[in-house]
Amino acid sequence: MARRQSYFAKSNRGKAGQVFFNNMVASSEQYARDKKKQAAQEAREEKKQLRELAKHEREVAAEERRQQREREKQEKLNQKAAKVREKEQAKNDKYLARINLICGKFEIDNLCADEIFEEALAADVPLGKISSLVVEPKVDYWTKRSEDIREEEQLRVARIERIQYVESVKDYCDVVIEQRNILGRFRDALYEEMIASNANLEEIQHHQSVSKYVQESEHIVNILDRKLDHFCLASERETSA
Repeated sequence: MARRQSYFAKSNRGKAGQVFFNNMVASSEQYARDKKKQAAQEAREEKKQLRELAKHEREVAAEERRQQREREKQEKLNQKAAKVREKEQAKNDKYLARINLICGKFEIDNLCADEIFEEALAADVPLGKISSLVVEPKVDYWTKRSEDIREEEQLRVARIERIQYVESVKDYCDVVIEQRNILGRFRDALYEEMIASNANLEEIQHHQSVSKYVQESEHIVNILDRKLDHFCLASERETSA
């Protein structure tokens, strides 16, 4: 293996040609060594990348298998839960059907069937014992309770209907206020009077309260118009002067 030599070394004086040739050989050999070293380095890098790629692919495949196992596990749990729900629903349907028959037997409104069911379920009463253990000892209570539930439902419906009525009256009053040029200051008062009188929508348009607020609005507007005319006239006189 040739080594590079110096032209200025004592031993190389007068041997410039030999030194040049030697250095050319040394450079060529060095280039070959560097090239081989680079190729080896690139080969190692390629192997490293291949190993990392293979590792990544194994990890991806393992993660996919894990997710698949999780999906299968969750699906089995969902199927199991669905079967449990179906079983519970079937049981509940049988209980409620029996309770409705029992309520009919004792002339109890089935509005309280759900409460009888909940009591039987909480006490773990067998299907065949619901009548003797839950209903018969408390027939008067369940009869009164069904009446109370009916009244509560009627009150609930009445509250909803009242809320809907109030909203519809307000909406229609807004339309009338816009159409009849009623001032906004009378809006709340008109709401209250219409609701207090339980006026239906057909009556609102021609209700005396509407006429009253139309007149009051016109009166206020006329006063404001006269004040504006007076102000404009006074301004014109000042300008002329």
